[in-house]
Amino acid sequence: FTGDTKITLADGSEKSFVELAKLPPDQVFYVYSVNKKGNIVIGAGCHSRITRKNAELLELTLDNGSIIRCTADHRFMLRDGSYKEAQNLTSEDSLMPGYFDAAPVKTGLNKYLRIFQPNLGKYEFVHYLADQFNEAKGQAKSFNGAFVRHHKDFNRWNNNPSNIERMDFIDHLHLHAKQIQYLWKDDNFRAAQKQGVQRYYAENPDVLEQRRVRFIAQNKSPTFRRKNGQRLSQKMQRYYAQHPDAAKAISQRMKTLWQDTDYQAKMRKALKGLNKRPLSPTEQARVTKIISQKSRAMWSDTKKRKAISTAIKQALSDSSVREKLRHNAQRLWQTPEYRAKFSQSHFSLMAKKAWENPQNYHLHRNKIANQWQDVGFRQAQKKGVKASNFRRMHENPNMMKQLSAQAQKALRNNWRDPEYKTQIMRQKIAGYMQRLINTFPLQEITPELYETQRNPNWIPCLSKALCYFSNFQQMLEAGRNYNHRIITKRYLSELVDTYDITVSEHHNFLLSAGVFVHNSVDGDSPAAMRYTEIRLARIAHELLTDLDQDTVDFIPNYDESEREP
Repeated sequence: FTGDTKITLADGSEKSFVELAKLPPDQVFYVYSVNKKGNIVIGAGCHSRITRKNAELLELTLDNGSIIRCTADHRFMLRDGSYKEAQNLTSEDSLMPGYFDAAPVKTGLNKYLRIFQPNLGKYEFVHYLADQFNEAKGQAKSFNGAFVRHHKDFNRWNNNPSNIERMDFIDHLHLHAKQIQYLWKDDNFRAAQKQGVQRYYAENPDVLEQRRVRFIAQNKSPTFRRKNGQRLSQKMQRYYAQHPDAAKAISQRMKTLWQDTDYQAKMRKALKGLNKRPLSPTEQARVTKIISQKSRAMWSDTKKRKAISTAIKQALSDSSVREKLRHNAQRLWQTPEYRAKFSQSHFSLMAKKAWENPQNYHLHRNKIANQWQDVGFRQAQKKGVKASNFRRMHENPNMMKQLSAQAQKALRNNWRDPEYKTQIMRQKIAGYMQRLINTFPLQEITPELYETQRNPNWIPCLSKALCYFSNFQQMLEAGRNYNHRIITKRYLSELVDTYDITVSEHHNFLLSAGVFVHNSVDGDSPAAMRYTEIRLARIAHELLTDLDQDTVDFIPNYDESEREP
């Protein structure tokens, strides 16, 4: 891309490749990417750089008026997740779009940035995506209950993962209270706050009465009182943990009370007749949960975890101990009852957990990158794949038929997953609505037109479509946000240096023009094996033409890195 082309960043800004090239190559900036499931997520970008000197340019004009100048072979993401070079794009191609809006998390509160999820047909808050990024990297606090996603710099438009942290509701409330106390010292802030409150109540005179009624209803609700009691209990626990002197004072007061004979007599009378009984299954589960929480809390203590880890390492430094453990493990694994304790996905999950460690990821990523620079390695790998495929077919000539039968069975089973079915159906309905929008004036698109124009073998009837959307208006919105298209393309005579960036894991990012494009992977052949399944996407979508009859689905591939028909 030309150096003045801009990228939409998660911090709320738009920066050009030239601006980002001023950063150190290893400094991360956060972009919007599309993951393997087709959902928009936060991606980690870095190393904006010149990738070609004096390159020939192709100019694309999008349907939103944006102009993109890039090399003819740069790949753009299509709506189905596959890629197509710029020189091969036509006005019929649906480009993966990036649409934003702003809305409050709860009615009456401040608005936050949202991005439209094409695969889900709905908007999602961007700070939720940043929180999911942190969680996937193991950088988010664990909460058993509800929590708040807080913007550290108090700028709700800066959704860098490093700016988002999970907080308890009460702690978050206190933090903002302190911030208000700081801001309240500013005369201008106080004046603006006063005007804002007066204006709000002038425009919403019924708000006070609504709040009064809501508070009364809440306090009559057993559920609210129970949850509020839990919150107060947690608050008291935190208070006494932070104020040990207060805890000691209460402890001393209770000891003094129990030395009073009158108090002892009253408590004996109150507790008389109470008999201990066995715990019910529910109570037993609660006790087990508490013990589990205490255990997790112990292991989350860095000092205690380090002490235990040191003790284990010291014990395992003895070769005889390691040999004994190995024999015990082998002996246990021969027992069916022991093997039954581990699910089929147990070791797969262990491997995935290991890959969540950035050090493991970068170690193997660099190792693989270096291997692919070796011509001998590439030839050996290609030869090995061919030999493996030949051996498998020779050993089992019916392998493809068996795989086809297994796929058919898996397709039917996966289609019974409501979440997955909803996602696929939303995509198809949104695509149909987008075609209606492109064909007819918006005011003419009605439920009646939906029915008269649809293909009954491909698009569900309106009553069934409304099972996946709240109303017809939401279907229209999904259609409007379905994709982008190019209007024109032309080659330019000028030769300029072009830029690109690297996005780890997802390898794509969102331009400010509103479309997703592939990143640069130095030294990586376009024919690399990891692209093979993605390029089958068009074939896979052809298999979905009988979608409404519930006969076709996608399943994870052999290593669960992609989904295939």
